[in-house]
Amino acid sequence: MIGVSVFGNDSAVTSLSFEYYEFTNLDLLDALRDAGANVSFQADYESYSEYVITSPGRETGLLTLKIICTPESSRAGRRCHNEADLTFNPFDERRQ
Repeated sequence: MIGVSVFGNDSAVTSLSFEYYEFTNLDLLDALRDAGANVSFQADYESYSEYVITSPGRETGLLTLKIICTPESSRAGRRCHNEADLTFNPFDERRQ
């Protein structure tokens, strides 16, 4: 199962958000590379990692990857899922 949310305005999509269980964040990065995108590591933080995504003829994107888990003490058991947020033109000063 994959959940997708789309954000933007009347003229353009500005970001996409994905939630997925069946594959890993590394699988997603590999699939982007296989599709011809250039994936460049940007930063690694305590709770997420960032990558710059470029592809010929496409807008630059900032991909933020997270793994979200329920607490170990959860009565339903520990469950985790992956999240990816792709923001288009993140370095465009007009977006600031």
